[in-house]
Amino acid sequence: MLFFSIVYFTIWMVVNVAQSKVNDTRLEAELQCLEKRPNDVCDLTVIYPVPVGSLDCDMLTDNRVAYALETLPQFSVSSELTGTKGLLLMFDPDAPVSKDPQDGFIHFIALVSVDGNGNVIVQRIITDYYPPSPPRGHGEHRYQYFLYDDTNGGQISPPSGRKFQLCPFLAKHKIGRQPVASFQFRHIRL
Repeated sequence: MLFFSIVYFTIWMVVNVAQSKVNDTRLEAELQCLEKRPNDVCDLTVIYPVPVGSLDCDMLTDNRVAYALETLPQFSVSSELTGTKGLLLMFDPDAPVSKDPQDGFIHFIALVSVDGNGNVIVQRIITDYYPPSPPRGHGEHRYQYFLYDDTNGGQISPPSGRKFQLCPFLAKHKIGRQPVASFQFRHIRL
């Protein structure tokens, strides 16, 4: 029994070390078009239904609460952003969609506005919400929300699929590198 435990632990360590190296490469690629890490300042409030509720910055959730993540959450920001019209997107940079470290998975894109109470109101959905669902055994995935000023007058074309590169998308639509608000949480399937 001890032998099998040692073998299992060794395999687990090899997989997690390899996944960590992949995540480091993906983070480097992502930071080429972002001025800050998404979990450095979580200034976008993300509220999922109970039992999850309001997420803490960089909080880890797992498949035991996955059913609560199936619904698009509510968002709010500082009232200083009242009147902002923008682009809200949710991105998983750790998705195993290809070997290219810039490739990730787009979970949601919408044109939004911020009301007088700081609530983020969806005006037009560009890419339907797809809940967090990392493959079993693939480790933790970072789910990042970014709220950008809409400097393009709502002229955002949807990506052709869920495979997504954040940096080229921002450049194509002339969106700045600095989101006005961002948030990150992590999710794992046990």
